[in-house]
Amino acid sequence: MRIVCAPDSFKESLSAREAADAMARGIRRVIDADITLVPMADGGEGTAQSVCDALGGQLRRARVTGPLGESVEAHYALAGDVAVVECAQACGLDLVPEDQRNPLRTTTRGVGELIAHAIDAGASTVIVGLGGSATNDGGAGLIAGLGGRVLNAAGDPIDDGAAALADAASIELPDLSGITLRVACDVDNPLLGERGASAVFGPQKGASPEQVSELDALLRDYSTLFDADPETPGAGAAGGLGFALLALGAQLEPGVRIVADTVRLADKVAGADLVLVGEGSIDSQTLSGKTPAGVAEIARAAGAAVIAFAGRVADEEELAHLFDAVIPIVPGPCTLAEAKAAAADNLEAAVARVMRLLAEIMHRPERVDTERA
Repeated sequence: MRIVCAPDSFKESLSAREAADAMARGIRRVIDADITLVPMADGGEGTAQSVCDALGGQLRRARVTGPLGESVEAHYALAGDVAVVECAQACGLDLVPEDQRNPLRTTTRGVGELIAHAIDAGASTVIVGLGGSATNDGGAGLIAGLGGRVLNAAGDPIDDGAAALADAASIELPDLSGITLRVACDVDNPLLGERGASAVFGPQKGASPEQVSELDALLRDYSTLFDADPETPGAGAAGGLGFALLALGAQLEPGVRIVADTVRLADKVAGADLVLVGEGSIDSQTLSGKTPAGVAEIARAAGAAVIAFAGRVADEEELAHLFDAVIPIVPGPCTLAEAKAAAADNLEAAVARVMRLLAEIMHRPERVDTERA
């Protein structure tokens, strides 16, 4: 039997590689199978590590500007000429203490610096994962970090942070000739308005109702300096970082699709009998672009059966068309902390249970109808 293990990470418990390894151990406890490990992600946290593990790349580290202007150490993945940059590494909400969260102040400059590091290291394709940002500066910091300039009426660079967008009068975009930018973006929010960056995501980053209105007005004027369309789905991602990347010629795509293309998932599941997927929680939200759903669609197209594993399972009937089975890995009542601590052992044991059942079915002698015999 040929089996592909392609899980995402189990948040705060297992990396995607650790989850794939646990699945493989569970299989080997029961059967001798041809196993392929493909750690997966959807463009969010852990994507760089997953691409490294799947392609044998390296995690490179660099000091860049953090969301409050401080120096932070960030990493990106480099596999051949492909780099993966997670914006949260340089402007993540987790980098800002709760009492200092103010999206009028925070900057995306470090994201641009991290992309520049990757290009200097030899990347010609850069995948940028959006998610978890503390910013709402429309990507003005990103542009500066890449060597471009956002200028005031006197021709001087403006300060970092969304508040300084009030002074923006012109833009000089950086030269990214020969560089392909692919943006992992799983939201369709435009830059402006009721569904825009400020209104939807601003409060999560510390913006008051008054600041939300101020931020939206700042981004509205700022957007007129670009040729990009602020109504493009995804332009509002990461506080308008999606908009700036669009202006730089980037493609905005579902994150799991980009990762699947990068690790050549379709090639790896071709001819597989079974594909195992998983992440910490699987429910109806999984159908909205989450990794297990994206992997399952590719696996089903290849004719493979798909079994999903998760610490928490809900809405199973809604998932039945995509997964042949959804298996909770927690064996009994326990605290969340206990479930996280035992995640590797629980996942291994759950996979082993499923393998025993499959082995029993495959090796069971054909039943004879004694009444007809």
